[in-house]
Amino acid sequence: MSIADDIVSLIRAHRFDLSSEDALQQGLAQVLSGSSFKHQREVALTKADRIDFMVEGCGIEVKVDGGALAALRQLHRYAQHRDVKSLLLVTTRASHVGQLPTTMNEKPVQAVVLYGAFS
Repeated sequence: MSIADDIVSLIRAHRFDLSSEDALQQGLAQVLSGSSFKHQREVALTKADRIDFMVEGCGIEVKVDGGALAALRQLHRYAQHRDVKSLLLVTTRASHVGQLPTTMNEKPVQAVVLYGAFS
């Protein structure tokens, strides 16, 4: 099992406020802080690229709004960075997953879709 698989299991074991991307990121930060995973938030990969979380080489991008192609382009840019060993898209939109490849730049990519909002 990969680090991304472990993170997906952790995420699925919790409920999140899905009313905004910021609320989801805050909830995810709390869950990660309460886990054994070493993580960083808002990691600058370059001046232009800032990924939402890095967890032991797994880059996590959170998307609540926006188009699938924009999310795909963003993940593709992140996959070019040497510090990113795998990618995980955490989203509320199933449409973001439909065009997502299983690898980018030879790095595993997966997604977890969250449904419903909880406070």
